[in-house]
Amino acid sequence: MPTPEEVSAAKARLRRELLARRRDVSSAQRQQAETQALAHLLAWPVFAQAPAVHCYLARPEELPTQGVMQACFAQGKTVYVPMLEAEGQLGISRLKPTDTLVPGPWDIPQQETPHPVAQVDWAAALSHGLVLVPGLAFDDRGGRLGYGKGYYDRFLGRLRQQFTMLGTTYEPLRVGWAYDWAIHKDLPQDPWDIPLKALVTPAGILLTNPS
Repeated sequence: MPTPEEVSAAKARLRRELLARRRDVSSAQRQQAETQALAHLLAWPVFAQAPAVHCYLARPEELPTQGVMQACFAQGKTVYVPMLEAEGQLGISRLKPTDTLVPGPWDIPQQETPHPVAQVDWAAALSHGLVLVPGLAFDDRGGRLGYGKGYYDRFLGRLRQQFTMLGTTYEPLRVGWAYDWAIHKDLPQDPWDIPLKALVTPAGILLTNPS
């Protein structure tokens, strides 16, 4: 079993390689990838049945999520997005169709006027829903490689805690939204990493099998 130091070094090496790979994706390729991935998402019964979707706001080089949010609004779903809180934590904010997005830290869009959801209400807001999770890479076990700051690791942990406290099994489905080339085999993982349940890419939908 690799040591924590070896896992950290392997993740850092992969991040450098993947960030370079992503910079090579043209605007046209990015748009085509979004169109193809969105078609698979819209045809997925799990998405159709979800009353609410928590969707990250994509950086310029990430697989775009604007189409996902527009599709959610068109189907009458409630949309939530991340909101940066104090002390390196992500919260939840409801997104309305009329909301204005402005540039935020690290080139991540953010609401000009957020509509925060209290943590005690997260389970009610996202019960039976979906959470679209960003990342540089994913694997077929549900593993994810993020950017190294731990924002989504902590957020997913807090979200799971809310459902555990209520004793409910209606946790939202954690879904990776990714380029095809971002799917890898056996990504290095830490004990606190929370696995995803599915991946949506331009090639289709992969249900993961976390060990």
